[in-house]
Amino acid sequence: VTTVPAQIARLHALHVSIHAYDGAYVCRPGRGHVIVCGHVVHDSFADFLTEFYHPSRGVISFDIVVLSPDPPSPAMTRLLSNVVYATKTTFLKVLLSLVLLSLVLLSLVLMSSLVHDVDRKRTQLASAEAVFVLADKDARATEAQDATTLLQALSIRNYADSTGCHIRMYLQMLSDDHQELSHIIGANQTIHSNRVKADLVCRGVVCPGSCALILNLMQSVDQAKMHKHISHPTPWMHEYIGGMSQQVYAVLLSDAFDGHLYEDVARRFFTGQYMYVRRFEVVLLAVYRRDKDEDVPRVMLSPFGKSMRPGYI
Repeated sequence: VTTVPAQIARLHALHVSIHAYDGAYVCRPGRGHVIVCGHVVHDSFADFLTEFYHPSRGVISFDIVVLSPDPPSPAMTRLLSNVVYATKTTFLKVLLSLVLLSLVLLSLVLMSSLVHDVDRKRTQLASAEAVFVLADKDARATEAQDATTLLQALSIRNYADSTGCHIRMYLQMLSDDHQELSHIIGANQTIHSNRVKADLVCRGVVCPGSCALILNLMQSVDQAKMHKHISHPTPWMHEYIGGMSQQVYAVLLSDAFDGHLYEDVARRFFTGQYMYVRRFEVVLLAVYRRDKDEDVPRVMLSPFGKSMRPGYI
């Protein structure tokens, strides 16, 4: 009498834990969503959430759908249960019974889960704003890891072309050997981890301190949270934390700045246009313009004496 209900309860709990992530994402009115897939682990996904929902981004009306071949780890479960992210994130596990097409391609298919129509429907790929494919930065077989990422991207691009959907793709790759392939597939942005590391090291040799500057600009820092971790910061720490909280944005100059000198525009950005307007404290570092016959824009650092023109960024 007492054993059977207990065993039934245990079986029910086991069934719920196994199938807890076999559902589907349900679109909410007034909100879009992005998909994060590939190698999704706690550390990388925590950084992704921090950047995606950082207060400096304003109001983000997008949900995040995670598609992973494995159930979430305890650390990932705690992260998803955070009151800040609980209503904005949906974790889905790949349905293994539907991806076992062959033993040879099993490991590749598991990571490239969006190649299957059932997972596309579960994640609502047709209405997704973008797809982020994360890579395993610690993988020894970098070529296999990049091949998995490219297969994922190719499948998404073919699906988008066949259905007429516009889906932006952001890829994380370990090597730059397949850089041309990522462009051919149509990735909007491809980050090559090893290449970025090498570039940072080289720039640090040529210009000491540039590594810290670039890394601080690449990540969003909450100044209030930093002060909580450092109880009694010294004056230089105050200044450094304040600098870490600054970010770089690309802004298209309007026609109102046509013909104005760079130094006048920079002064107006920092102090405000009129006396009764508070200080903007925005530093104009550089301007660039992408001409039709140029693949790479020419960046001009602090071009004093140069007149601004419409189309400058």
